Amino acid sequence: GVIDSNEDCEDGNRINSDGCSNNCRAPGCGDGIVQGALNEECDDGNNIDADGCQADCSNPRCGDGINDDYVLGEEFSSPRVTEPSGIRGRVCHDGSGCTLGESCDVSALGSAPAHGICESLGYDLAVSVTWGGGLVEPASQTPRAQNWECEDFDCVGAAGPIIINNCSDDTFLDTIACETRGGEECDPGDGGFSATDVDGCRPGCRAAYCGDNVVDTGEDCDDGNDVNEDGCSNNCRTPGCGDGIRQPGEQCDDGNNIDGDGCQADCVRSVCGDGITDDYVRSAEFLSPRVFNPAARQGNVCGDGATCPNSGSGSNTTCDVTGDGSAPEHGICQALGYDRATTVIWGGGDGDDSSPMPHAYNWHCEDYECRAGSQTSTTDNCSASEMLHTIRCDRFAVEECDFGTDNSDEEADGCRSNCVFAYCGDGVTDSGEECDDGDTDNLNGCSNNCLLPGCGDGIVQDGEECDDGNNVDGDSCRPDCTEPACGDGVIQATDRIETLNSPQVPAPNGETGHICDDGGTCQGDTCNVENNGGAPEHGICQALGFDLALSVSWEGGPGASSDPIKAYDWSCTDYVCGAGSGGAIFCSEDEMLTSITCRGGFVEECDDGNNINGDGCSFDCLTE
Repeated sequence: GVIDSNEDCEDGNRINSDGCSNNCRAPGCGDGIVQGALNEECDDGNNIDADGCQADCSNPRCGDGINDDYVLGEEFSSPRVTEPSGIRGRVCHDGSGCTLGESCDVSALGSAPAHGICESLGYDLAVSVTWGGGLVEPASQTPRAQNWECEDFDCVGAAGPIIINNCSDDTFLDTIACETRGGEECDPGDGGFSATDVDGCRPGCRAAYCGDNVVDTGEDCDDGNDVNEDGCSNNCRTPGCGDGIRQPGEQCDDGNNIDGDGCQADCVRSVCGDGITDDYVRSAEFLSPRVFNPAARQGNVCGDGATCPNSGSGSNTTCDVTGDGSAPEHGICQALGYDRATTVIWGGGDGDDSSPMPHAYNWHCEDYECRAGSQTSTTDNCSASEMLHTIRCDRFAVEECDFGTDNSDEEADGCRSNCVFAYCGDGVTDSGEECDDGDTDNLNGCSNNCLLPGCGDGIVQDGEECDDGNNVDGDSCRPDCTEPACGDGVIQATDRIETLNSPQVPAPNGETGHICDDGGTCQGDTCNVENNGGAPEHGICQALGFDLALSVSWEGGPGASSDPIKAYDWSCTDYVCGAGSGGAIFCSEDEMLTSITCRGGFVEECDDGNNINGDGCSFDCLTE
């Protein structure tokens, strides 16, 4: 009851409407209290415009001359509302929208009837709602939630019954959080709007836009519709190549006039032979596309138990098939003019129970190359949960060259018809090649490196004992492609290490064949046997002209169907191996020798060109 410092008034009560408000300030706009006597529509405690309550305490509206941009929110407990048909009361959850007992975020669900409740409370949309445990109205005054028909947060009255009489305590609205969002693009005030002025502010406080039926700045045309083929496209440009819309007569249109990116500057698809070197990856997403399958049936696609899960594990399953070259979804993308699928969503697509209906497993795919499979296309036995919803596809091309009509598979050093540069193996003798017969046979007069046969080419030709690819003496092969030997007059000081794949070798008992791992030293793995002088693998290397084994890999070698030689046919001591006691047996594929790395050759102390003792260099090339 005493006016203290910083107080305008003090009447000693808690009444706001008696000339002195509860915050001891004289009533007025900006005091944070909505004063009916002052005809205030709102009061947010300040005198700032565009924050949801204007400086004069009026509610913001389109046409007030102020550009509003704000978000206002409030939470209500068991509110009484008036629904579209005029019935007022607390709201009953009747099986629509959010599940009973849950707190749901409905801000992204434009059709949730909870938005209608918020609209009746003076807000635009619902953010969250909790059903169950709210206060109960008499049955005759209970609005049902589904009486709001909502689309994109805009709600109107529905056709359902007005009230419901069988709601229990746990089905009533408990709490609801609402928001109002003001986001005006322009507001010139009443009388300043125009639906016809160029670049004007349109009714609804929206700036001029493509589709308002007025040709504004930056637009070629604007016919106010969403038809692309009527002379004015949906982006308000005159139809033409490069507008991003595929018009009749165009093979493609990627929205630019750049070559080499999959769609050429003249809106023709990139192909090898068009004279433009392409290097691109293009992606596109398709919603429930209709496609031709390999059996020439056209329609929406059914996922019928193929690679990606569909109805068997629930609908709306998103699958990444980028690493699965056999996924039949790649065939769908190829039918759409792309190369392979990246992601696919099965379930909820168009076309269930239609006829005809292409089925996904009608594509047989291998390494992303798809063709007709062995299945026949059925027509009408797919449910909505099995239908293709969306598929994302990639199309790519990486060309080394493209000379157009000058591409040639016969001209030396040319660009080949598949848009790669001339290469060894293309059947044409190009610069730097001595020959090119286009095959992979090293022994038919032209080697795989496009060189004519000769000692030093790294390939053991007929009449050569060895060929290590050089003409250096003193290593594992002489310059004349003969094996080094004590007495040839050259001191050999280089060991030879070589890996051999699934070799055939003669065993000590005279048999020849592939090798079987029959429970000896190494078993079913890769082993280093260099320090194990008793390993029978050393005998394998000795049979191949080496001294000892360094490592060996078992499993998957050839020869299982023949009578393979057993590894323990060699009896080895300190890397010296002889015949053992074994014999040939049958082995399965996972017991066969895959590869073996051997060390061979010898290190000579001297070599005087003879094998005579007593002349300072012994017969085995040791210094005497």
